[in-house]
Amino acid sequence: MNKKITVLAISSVFLLSMARPVPSVAEDTSFRCGSETVSVGDSTYVVQKACGKPARTEKTGTAEKAKKEKIALGKKTSKGKSTRVEKWYYDEGYGGYVYILTFQGGALKKIEKGGRGK
Repeated sequence: MNKKITVLAISSVFLLSMARPVPSVAEDTSFRCGSETVSVGDSTYVVQKACGKPARTEKTGTAEKAKKEKIALGKKTSKGKSTRVEKWYYDEGYGGYVYILTFQGGALKKIEKGGRGK
């Protein structure tokens, strides 16, 4: 009987450890450029000053921030604000990776590790 309980307990612990969410391997919160490090939340100015000009940039459109509702004279109105979204690509060269930095509204929102560099 004790053997069954032990096996059940070990199985339960294993299954519970598998059920918790795992962060994405390809997404980082900081990026090292030479001796400098940039992090999510930094401005485009800070990133370009630390890392230099990116190998490639791409404007991917706009993203709408959360709409704020306000009631004016009994009428419900929604006011949204669009922000520019840009992707900057930094290629670490042969054997390194291409890092994709996504900016929204001039602030770094996401750092992704792409494929191998050239």
